[in-house]
Amino acid sequence: KPAVESIYPSYGQTNVAINPIIELAFTEKLNPAAVSSDIIQLRKTNYTGAIQASTLELSSDGLRVRIKPSAPLEVGTQYWVNISNELTDIDGDKAATVYNYYFSTGATAVEDTQSPLILLTNPTDGAQNVPLNPLFHVRFDEPVHPSSVLAAGNDQVKFSTDNQELWYFKDTPLK
Repeated sequence: KPAVESIYPSYGQTNVAINPIIELAFTEKLNPAAVSSDIIQLRKTNYTGAIQASTLELSSDGLRVRIKPSAPLEVGTQYWVNISNELTDIDGDKAATVYNYYFSTGATAVEDTQSPLILLTNPTDGAQNVPLNPLFHVRFDEPVHPSSVLAAGNDQVKFSTDNQELWYFKDTPLK
């Protein structure tokens, strides 16, 4: 049965830009026919609020859905993502439950049109005598979309709750 594995923006996140790309990751490959505006919705104010026109995109691996609002969202407003239990995986299994979560745009939010800037790295650029198994740490000036940083092989990527910091764990030593 498909279940939500991760979401972006995160549950209850505030100060979201008015042009977010919302991403939902699932535990099972989804049936492409089930990825529709009848089953996955973006709503204004609460989970029964007005439906916001959006485009839904299923990733090529069938595990992620991106929601792109058709127009900028309103500032200082709460938005809900609703996922019906009619969502099915490629085997035809339905989701066990309805899933709802919310985020809010900032009171002075604008469209985010620039890439995040790196504020800090560890190890630092040009560092010498770095251990062969370092824990890499990066801090950004704004939240980073988790799916934009992919781990290689068995490496792991962890994000802070505000998605402004990440830690990269290498599975094998550096050479």
